[in-house]
Amino acid sequence: MAIAAALVAVVTKHRFNYAVGFIRRDVDRELEGNPVEELAAFRAWRRRQVIKWFLFTIVMSPFAILALLIALLIFFPDDSDSKDNNAKSDAHTLTQAAKAFQLKYARYPVKLDELVKPPDGSPFVEPDSILDPWQRPYQYDPAGPRNNGAQPDIWTVGHDGKLIGNWSNH
Repeated sequence: MAIAAALVAVVTKHRFNYAVGFIRRDVDRELEGNPVEELAAFRAWRRRQVIKWFLFTIVMSPFAILALLIALLIFFPDDSDSKDNNAKSDAHTLTQAAKAFQLKYARYPVKLDELVKPPDGSPFVEPDSILDPWQRPYQYDPAGPRNNGAQPDIWTVGHDGKLIGNWSNH
């Protein structure tokens, strides 16, 4: 009788859960009155349910992990380009501070530290502004060979190993 019920479920394209429930009700009717067989049938049915959910979990786990990875990429994108842009902007800000230093003292600073601790007066920049986004000190050349001597060269090395500086990239 149970096999016939399973075939009916397959032929009529009912969901597997409906077919299992239908078989379970049929088994209950056949086993009424015998508690040992009823308990064994219930345990077998429960074992099938556990296996079904275990297999469902195994099949769906890779999809859940993939969805989490995609969500991480969407909500926490790679910020290396933004750090490169910040470094370029910081180099130009430090250039402006060096020019202000030059106007006040008639020379460019020998090192960037002089922008933080000038000979007399208040600092031109905050102490953490002479560090690049990767927390390394900016490189500095007061002669400015890359700027044809018009201003000092201030640069750092980006995440990809390229120089990021205050000169134009023609």
